Amino acid sequence: MLEHEQIESFLYLEAKYADEARYDDWEALVEPDFFYWVPAGDVVNPDPDTTVSVIADNRRRLKNRIAQLKTGLRLAQQPASPMRRLLNNFEINALNEAEFAVGCNFALFEYRIQATREMTVWAGRYEYRLRRRGESFGLFYKRVDLINASDPLPTLAFLI
Repeated sequence: MLEHEQIESFLYLEAKYADEARYDDWEALVEPDFFYWVPAGDVVNPDPDTTVSVIADNRRRLKNRIAQLKTGLRLAQQPASPMRRLLNNFEINALNEAEFAVGCNFALFEYRIQATREMTVWAGRYEYRLRRRGESFGLFYKRVDLINASDPLPTLAFLI
């Protein structure tokens, strides 16, 4: 059970860094082979090669996305939206001795301070793949299944 608690703590930290726009800290949690995917529409058989995507970033593209956010010139996030996410219903499965598949539900509250000054609620399910990294973990896959992925979406100019 200790391992499950460590994994949950790692994912709470990942969410905190994303919520607080601590991009360098967030990026330090990511592995070199990281893939970040937000599929569009109702995903029956998810495959990033055949599914329309809102976001499909490998490590290099993610690095560019973060660099843009850090310039302050990404006006959709200037200033950065205050956010808080809730994670629950964790399902943790070992893939092998060093890697884990984790799923959980999430609700993310984004206050669009730079534009409409409205609260936007994002909800869905996260699918993660973690790899042991010493006493902690590294994130090598994150999929975000939004419950409204079939509808027109507002801009996702942040790390969801």
